Amino acid sequence: MLLLLVPFLQGRTRDLRLPTGPFGAGPLGTQPLFSWTDTSGDAAGGASVLIWTVWSLLTLAPMVALAIRRLHDADISGWWALVAVLVPMLSFLMLVLLARGSRAAGVRFDRLPTDGPGGRGALAPPEGSR
Repeated sequence: MLLLLVPFLQGRTRDLRLPTGPFGAGPLGTQPLFSWTDTSGDAAGGASVLIWTVWSLLTLAPMVALAIRRLHDADISGWWALVAVLVPMLSFLMLVLLARGSRAAGVRFDRLPTDGPGGRGALAPPEGSR
């Protein structure tokens, strides 16, 4: 919100841009989400959009997986990771959730499946190996 409000109050709305990137909006953003300036004739602009799009798509799944793992360590459901993906304005909430300390109760997300032979987990070590 501040990225839009501050330039507007300073009277710099002609070149208003909202940068976003793999780490969300802010100083680490790499590609404008929208821009009021015309870059249609700029070849470098088109290449940077292509590179940024490929990079974002390649890093999206690992970032979401790491966020889910971190949320599980803090004993929070991984579905909260959708908050940052679907509602970027609530990414600060996601940052607070990810910064929480690990909790022992989070091990409930690490249970092994019970579809192995004899009702044991599929990844359980064979009997007698302990």
